[in-house]
Amino acid sequence: MTIASQTPHADLLAGEGTVIRPLVSTLTRRYAVSATCLIVPPLTALYALTVSNGTWGYIVLLQVVMLAISIFLRRILARAKVVFSPHGFTETDLFGPPMVTRREEMRSILLIPVTDGNSSSSFDHLFLLDADDRVRLRMRGRFWGEEALRTVVSLYELPVTRIAETRTLTDLRGDFSRYLFWRERHPYLLALFMAVGIVALFGPVLWMIETLL
Repeated sequence: MTIASQTPHADLLAGEGTVIRPLVSTLTRRYAVSATCLIVPPLTALYALTVSNGTWGYIVLLQVVMLAISIFLRRILARAKVVFSPHGFTETDLFGPPMVTRREEMRSILLIPVTDGNSSSSFDHLFLLDADDRVRLRMRGRFWGEEALRTVVSLYELPVTRIAETRTLTDLRGDFSRYLFWRERHPYLLALFMAVGIVALFGPVLWMIETLL
């Protein structure tokens, strides 16, 4: 079973309701600190090495490009939201168009506590399913916040199944793979795509830096 395809409906798209957004501010602060720690030292070294030969302007250009990319990613992250109404909900993800699920298509909610294996704390994963056991909505507590997941559970009178035992990501892929995105079912394939993207993005940058030094 795969994640359900959904078709937009004008009445739900235009309606007002309960709006839930991801923890954008928390995520932005978390990744901004990490990115700063990674980027500032090499940029400082590059400025020191290029000031003497007058090519430091290219480093400024590189810094502007990196800033533009970070702003773009921040705006993409802020786009994600789910709008709930008594008639159903509209989900807007990071890239795709708004997708609508009507109330009569919802059948049950599955909650699974999951740990990433690096700490003892866990976050719930919420799966809202239809009559064919297809995923209509997927929310992770780490991304949306545990309070947001509790709000979703309380909005509709749906049967809720909660897995008592905390699972790891490996357990999730093994026992509930039919509910997961392809990138979660195949993490090594995702890592390969990311590696190719990083090489494609930073390869020309490294070449430019080498020509300047």
